[in-house]
Amino acid sequence: MSKPVYAIPPSFKNDELDCNSTIKYLKYLENKGATRVLTTAGTSQFNLLSLDEVFQLNKCLVDNFTQEKILGLPALSLKHLKIEIEKLNELKSTNTKLLILFPERYYSDDQILEFFDTVCALSLYPIYLHGNPLRKGMGGTYEYTNSLLEKLSRIDNFEGIKEEYSSLDLSIKYPKFKFRYNCSGWKYEKILDVKPIWSYFIFNRSR
Repeated sequence: MSKPVYAIPPSFKNDELDCNSTIKYLKYLENKGATRVLTTAGTSQFNLLSLDEVFQLNKCLVDNFTQEKILGLPALSLKHLKIEIEKLNELKSTNTKLLILFPERYYSDDQILEFFDTVCALSLYPIYLHGNPLRKGMGGTYEYTNSLLEKLSRIDNFEGIKEEYSSLDLSIKYPKFKFRYNCSGWKYEKILDVKPIWSYFIFNRSR
């Protein structure tokens, strides 16, 4: 909990992805003592990138940052996510984890458990769930519950969740968590007492 995770935005030059600028930024962060970086659908603007460009951005982290790397992927069907995970597996990167969005509407916990059980088996790297609220199949919004997180924590290769709860009031429903305001000033975090490690992540690995 002593150091933050730095989200890496993409750089552009003449409307093209500029990996050279990203490499300079990564080197700057590492020289200044940064130990953890990540790409994520929001800050890394995956909506503006093709899948090939997302891969190139993630590869920049793999090739140019020696400390811990969390590589985000867009919300993809399992068929297409498998292809992207296999491409990252081929890099055989060290100190690396993946950050995965559940791509569908919420109908049941079993649906999410089955998805992440498959993803965790596919990946050479530990998996974090990007915990954005989900649209429910019958209307309304679903936010990840303590009960589901405990079930997910039992899956081999599942490490934790990047919290995206809409309010601190909602988070207070889950008594196993303690609360701290993010150093970035825009998000409350909550971290399971059992293994508090990173400042932007909830860790619910209990085994």
